[in-house]
Amino acid sequence: MAAITHQKAKLFRQQSSYRFHEWRPWLTFFWLCHFSLSVMVIVWGGIHNHDTKYIPINVEALDNLNCSKGFVNVFASSKGDSDALVCCGENYSGNKYLKALEDGICNPPHFLFFVSRRLARFPEAWLLPLFPLFVRLLVQTIRKQASGISSNHNATTQSNNNIQYRLARRRFYFYVGIIQFRGWILYLLFDKLEEWIVASTGKDCWYEHLLHDNYHSCQGQGTDFSDHVVLYFAQILPIAFIEILHSFVEPFWIEKGTATPATFMTMRLVPIILITGMMYLYVVTFMGAYKTAVYFHTWPEIRNGYFVSLLVQVPLFLIQCTPFFYSTREYFFGYAS
Repeated sequence: MAAITHQKAKLFRQQSSYRFHEWRPWLTFFWLCHFSLSVMVIVWGGIHNHDTKYIPINVEALDNLNCSKGFVNVFASSKGDSDALVCCGENYSGNKYLKALEDGICNPPHFLFFVSRRLARFPEAWLLPLFPLFVRLLVQTIRKQASGISSNHNATTQSNNNIQYRLARRRFYFYVGIIQFRGWILYLLFDKLEEWIVASTGKDCWYEHLLHDNYHSCQGQGTDFSDHVVLYFAQILPIAFIEILHSFVEPFWIEKGTATPATFMTMRLVPIILITGMMYLYVVTFMGAYKTAVYFHTWPEIRNGYFVSLLVQVPLFLIQCTPFFYSTREYFFGYAS
């Protein structure tokens, strides 16, 4: 029995490796598109940043202004500068520049893209990257239960389903590990290192009295890296992207030997859900990255954040598309070469 199981697992790996060889050029192409589009978005945002960097402030400290939220430009020389202060809710109809700033910083996105406001919050920051895997696990769980009561599933099909289910669980833990790495290392640890490296300016700033209590003196004037850019490009997009690509290398919605209306619907519906969901995730993430680059960080900070995100993106690319890490690829995805 053990020998038969081993033979089926070996056959599954051979079939998966064959599909991987067919898909490898396309995988590389899609990853290159991913890198190119990501860089284009942050560069485009950096171009539209007019040497400003806004941080949120304590609106209760503002005199004679009724603001729902407020932001100051840390590079403004004084409160009198035209772009020094943005008060959300203030009437800027007479000033086109400030009106444009308020629209960009304060106004929420279109309701269809409401998720873009939740990308940096829990649980969305954890759940959204995992949505392709959740779809796979749901379909595989239903199929696994159905295989136990249906006579249409032969032993080979059941064995393949079990192998795919086991690999999906491994990737779930792998992706959760990436999320933890991004949170504990690329965010908390790097943030502490940043505090040690980036020295305080030692100067007084005009907006000191507007800062929140947990801010340090002259918050925002020191050069750092964008935590949001790291979140977008080291967690939100690459985890979902690598799983989506794997889903088309190893399509879990196709099962030979079944032709029921339910399976036909699954074969049509699941890839549409995956593609539409991934495109939507790209749109809302790029919206967040662009807004971050335009209003809330300087170009060096955006660039540094993207470089930090490559600590996750590049290894994932190497695992999925290159001869390197073949044992890791086999362990998590089922194809070694």
